[in-house]
Amino acid sequence: MSCSKLLFYLCLSFIFGIFLNSFLESIGLLIFIFSILFIFLIIFKKNVLAISVLFLIFGIIHSEQSIIRVENNELKNFFDKKIEVIGVIDGESRVKGKIQKFTLKIEGQKEKILILTTF
Repeated sequence: MSCSKLLFYLCLSFIFGIFLNSFLESIGLLIFIFSILFIFLIIFKKNVLAISVLFLIFGIIHSEQSIIRVENNELKNFFDKKIEVIGVIDGESRVKGKIQKFTLKIEGQKEKILILTTF
């Protein structure tokens, strides 16, 4: 198998893992099933399929970690509310057309906020 096909299958497996996690709730069961499949594929020397299943598992785990990171965000309580934030502009602003983008580092927080303004 050529390198380009292998890369395509691995990327497709990773994306399919993200897709599966977005529709199915039980991540532990998914990882268990695909881990058993991975072990059987290694035993029967189907290396390309085994690596594809491994990337599928990585996609599921990556998607789940992203969901957890959003749910545990300290700024989640302020979504869709008007707030006043005190901080320091971190870097130069970028102007593109009528939109200005800059990041704001909040005092006492690790996160940065991307602010979009129009004029």
